Parts: sequence; C-alpha cells; structure tokens
Amino acid sequence: MHPTRIVEQVTYMLSLDQNDCDRTLLGCKFVREPEDSTWHYTQWANGLSDERLHLEQFREITILQPTWMMSRKRFEELGGYIEAPPP
Repeated sequence: MHPTRIVEQVTYMLSLDQNDCDRTLLGCKFVREPEDSTWHYTQWANGLSDERLHLEQFREITILQPTWMMSRKRFEELGGYIEAPPP
C-alpha cells in the first residue's frame, strides 16, 4: 500500500459536503504484489478514464476492494463488511 493512501483518501472525503460524502465510494490506483502477477489487469485498471470507469461498471470490478473507502454512515447503512454469506 502506498504510504500516504489513507491520508489522501480521508482528506478527499473530508473535502466533500456531507451528502456527497455519504454517497461516495472512493478507490485508487494500486500496485500488484508480486509486481509481475496479472500485470495486464493492473495496467488496464490503473489506466481507466472516468468515462471508462462508468462504462465498465456493469462488466468488471473497477474499484478494487483493498482500495475502497466510504463514510462510516454509509458503511453501517450497508450492513458493514461481509466477506462471505453465512453457510
């Protein structure tokens, strides 16, 4: 993880008005570890324009899970994080 990622994301979220903050799912670019694993996917995902992010939302995951950030209010409204449904 980039050493300032969390600070940068929190700073951005705090710059939004409360309504926008509660409707925002924020992500960022990423570095794959190990670096050479799925390099083509990393290059594709990190190179998406705003338009492509919008168009790809129904085909592919465009905001990668480890980079997600949302307000606590929205997180709780959605029921928190559930990695897998109960058996």
